[in-house]
Amino acid sequence: MKSEKVKNEKVKREKDQKQGAGKERIAAVIAAIVIVVFLGGSVFAGLAGSGIAGKEKSRVSKKELEKAGISSDSEEESNIQVLALDKDIVISKDGTASDVSADTSDASSDGDYIFPNSDKEYLTDADVSGLSKDQLRIARNEIMARHGRIFDSQDLKDYFGSKSWYSGTISPSDFDANMNSRLSAVELANVEMIKKYE
Repeated sequence: MKSEKVKNEKVKREKDQKQGAGKERIAAVIAAIVIVVFLGGSVFAGLAGSGIAGKEKSRVSKKELEKAGISSDSEEESNIQVLALDKDIVISKDGTASDVSADTSDASSDGDYIFPNSDKEYLTDADVSGLSKDQLRIARNEIMARHGRIFDSQDLKDYFGSKSWYSGTISPSDFDANMNSRLSAVELANVEMIKKYE
C-alpha cells in the first residue's frame, strides 16, 4: 500500500510538472506573438510616417511654393517634385529636370534681396552655406549697397543699379574708410559671416 501511495504521488507530481511545462510553453508563445505584433506595428508605423505606405503630406507651405513660382493648385502638381526651393529645380515624373530659378539679371529688376533682413537679423551658417561664391559676393555687397555705397566693379554697378531700392551716393573709398560707423553691429557681423564662406 505504501508503495502504491508513493507511486500515485510520483505520477501526480509528473502530471503536475507536465502541466506546468505546458503553461510555460503557452506563455512563451503568447510573449513571442506580442513581440512580433509590436515590432510589426512599429515597422508599419515607421513606413507610414515616412510616406512609403501612403502619400505623404507636403512639408512645403503654399507660400513657399508660390515664392518659388510653383502653384500648389496646378493641374500638373502630381507630375512634379520640388527638390530645392532655393534653386527652384523641378523634376517631372519622366526624370527631366528644369531650372526655373531666375538668374541674377532677372531677379535684380524686381527689388529682391538675397538676404532681405540682413540689416536686422544675424545670419547663420545654415543661411549662408548653400549659396554660390557669386551669390555670397552679391549678398555681402548688398549690405553696403543699402547704405548707398557706389561700386567700382561693373557687374555690381549693373546689379545694384537695376534695384529699385538702390541709390549709390557714397564713393567706395569714403564708405570703406567709415564702414564701422555706417553699418550696424548686425550688418558688420553678417559681412564677416558671409566672408567666412566666400
